[in-house]
Amino acid sequence: MKIDIVDWKLIGTCNLRCLHCYGPLKKEKPLPTEQLLEIIGKFAELNLEWVVVTGGEPMIVPDIDVVMRKLKEIGVKIALSTNSTFFRRFQKLIEECVSSLNIPLDGSTPKIHAASRMDEKSWHTFFDVLEHYRLCPELKPEILRVGSVYSKATHGDFIAMARLLEPYANIIDTWKIYEIIDYEFQPDLRQPIMHEHDTFGEEMADLLRQTDLAPKIMLAPANSRDKAYFMVNPRGQVVVPTDKGGMTYEIPVGNLLTMPLEQVVANWRHYIAPDNYYLNHRLHYDKTKQLPGGTVKKMTEYLDVLDDEGNVVGQASQEEVYEKKHSHRIVHVMVVNPQTRAIYLQQRAETKSFLPGYFCTSAGGHVHAGETYEQAAKRELYEEIGLKTPVREVHRFVFESDGHKRFIALFVAAATEGFDFKDGEVTAGSFYPLDEALTIVEKGEKIHPQLDPCIRWLHQNQESIFVQV
Repeated sequence: MKIDIVDWKLIGTCNLRCLHCYGPLKKEKPLPTEQLLEIIGKFAELNLEWVVVTGGEPMIVPDIDVVMRKLKEIGVKIALSTNSTFFRRFQKLIEECVSSLNIPLDGSTPKIHAASRMDEKSWHTFFDVLEHYRLCPELKPEILRVGSVYSKATHGDFIAMARLLEPYANIIDTWKIYEIIDYEFQPDLRQPIMHEHDTFGEEMADLLRQTDLAPKIMLAPANSRDKAYFMVNPRGQVVVPTDKGGMTYEIPVGNLLTMPLEQVVANWRHYIAPDNYYLNHRLHYDKTKQLPGGTVKKMTEYLDVLDDEGNVVGQASQEEVYEKKHSHRIVHVMVVNPQTRAIYLQQRAETKSFLPGYFCTSAGGHVHAGETYEQAAKRELYEEIGLKTPVREVHRFVFESDGHKRFIALFVAAATEGFDFKDGEVTAGSFYPLDEALTIVEKGEKIHPQLDPCIRWLHQNQESIFVQV
């Protein structure tokens, strides 16, 4: 596989002490400028498209102007990840050289932001950058990316953050939200803000439903970043961040200053998870281009590709999955009323391109790359009909049509009210006794193809379904 994007941690030193930081040890100083230029020469041999310049805080590297101009000279695009506190000092250099400016926001107030960043000033400088480009959009780099870390410190605050960012929607190209991971550097400092499992997906589903920024949001769950980088540390080592029992370690695979480049690349290719590498970087830098008229292309949805036994063997865009008829995962959720022994059928919006106006299960859709069936079921239930209620898996089956396999998990959930159709997926829905639902299916008029096996299985197993919900 081709190496398109490199993350270059130039320095460990930083003016902030963020609790969630994955940067090098603070004592790590940058290499002499001559060696930095030597590494850039190796980047030129790799024919890279992007170099992500990061740290520590990269803007305090001596001769950072020389480094950035040399990167630009060899034809790579620079993505600068900076905490924004040095923006005004280096504004001209940034606007001369940087193609993607990546700046962090970790709270809707300075106090919340400082709970993980230990600093309130960077909250104010973040909005100073946004305000500058709101007033001078012609100076903005090609991509302006907001980055946020989901942790115990930011849990429950993302909708409030979205409200602050929405007025700047015309200049923000991407909002990337990273689920915090435990890292080998400063693990003791990080522990107070480590979040509980499963809360990331739930809060992100809530956020995507309630903000107009949703098409610009890119989620980075913890498991998607395992073995996902070609990363160069301040000593010139190429390392691959790798999860080992819940802790991420930087595994060295070579050194750009002391080893033949071909050997370093071979070692990296042997160790990397290609799909995670693609999903984390390639997706962002390929998919955030503006369309004519200033509208932003919605992020491509990526799915896990399965083998004939249902095992995950890779990832692909939804478009590729359907074009090549890759096997993939689907969830369906049936909301039931145990008192009336009825099930809730939704009716798809007439505006949908696929099966407009058709009857479907209460909620359903694709399982995203890296998601579990249960996570997808909860997300779809909330996104489509606004319900936050426990789900229980009751059945799995394979649905095949036109040589295309879908591995389907069926869930049930109990509810009688609280339905909300804000996102436009669904326009109506009603409870039907199971016998009546079976009649609707047997008539075969405007029925989602996967509704048929779901209804028939539920009808045959209704006693256990209604008793256990």
